[in-house]
Amino acid sequence: MNTWTAIAAGLLLASMTAVALPTAQSDAMPDALTLQKMTARFAPTDIGADLSKMSAADRRLLGTLVAASRIIDGIFLRQVWAGVLKNIEYINDRLLGASERAIFQPFVRNLLSPPYEALAEAKDPEEKALHADLFDVLGIVGRDPMVIAQARQLAKNSLQDPASVDPLLIGPALEIAAAQGDEALYQQIMQNLKGTTDQVMRGRYMDALMHFENPELTRQALALGVSAAIRNQDSTAYISGFVRNPYTRDEAWKFVQNHWNEVEKTFTPSSGSELVYSAGTFCDAEAASNVSAFFKVHTVPSSERTLRQAVERIKACADLKKIQGSNLQGWLSTHSVGTGAGN
Repeated sequence: MNTWTAIAAGLLLASMTAVALPTAQSDAMPDALTLQKMTARFAPTDIGADLSKMSAADRRLLGTLVAASRIIDGIFLRQVWAGVLKNIEYINDRLLGASERAIFQPFVRNLLSPPYEALAEAKDPEEKALHADLFDVLGIVGRDPMVIAQARQLAKNSLQDPASVDPLLIGPALEIAAAQGDEALYQQIMQNLKGTTDQVMRGRYMDALMHFENPELTRQALALGVSAAIRNQDSTAYISGFVRNPYTRDEAWKFVQNHWNEVEKTFTPSSGSELVYSAGTFCDAEAASNVSAFFKVHTVPSSERTLRQAVERIKACADLKKIQGSNLQGWLSTHSVGTGAGN
């Protein structure tokens, strides 16, 4: 099984959607239909038994077992999806170009939309967190029009009154809205950043600024990283976020090279290595040479090992892309369902 087949198999395995699970009390006696729905979630296979013929005691026992399983279901469900979402983001961030992402987006939407919609009314904390995770990837990677519209409204509401929006959705909503945001949204986020002392909200606003994809706005946002608007202890992480983002990476790397003296001044004794590490998210041999050459001339204290690892990661990614390139193209072609909406 090649890399892409394995990834596809993992994605398909995790694409099984959950059915709504009624509240179950340990002393309740679920009816046959309820048991069918409950077991479908935890073991979505034919168990070969007519539940309507089970005795009251057996139904009570099965209900108790399923209710106990429900306690860990949310945690398990999110852990399973975490691996899937990580693979999706890796493929999108490191291995695809713009034209290939346009093919990948509909696949991501088709895969993630059903569980996202199924969890819309989730009450379990882990399920709510998973719903937010799916929201984030659907908006950033899948460019889902419905999610983008939701994100814009949530971002607008949160900029006016953060308490009016679910805290799990504020960060993703701001990032999704910013990705295709205009000057007006940029200015509003920047003003909110400057006007708050709430460190959680400051972090969310900085994360949002890292996601503006309009090149001019990307450059403006990067310039904030070497200004008084961003504290020194936050500057390196802030600029590094642009380098990690595949949609802003090229602009960010040019900014680092062209404004090195200003960037270097923001370093704390231990923060410079983070920028070096972030440069390891490139995925081509030329970038490996450029990153190595740049940081050998523009040295960052205590980052020699980090630089070696960053260059190794770039080369490993470039090798994977070279070896599996034809398989990737075939996989994208097989799973293409039309480019539809999205950018």
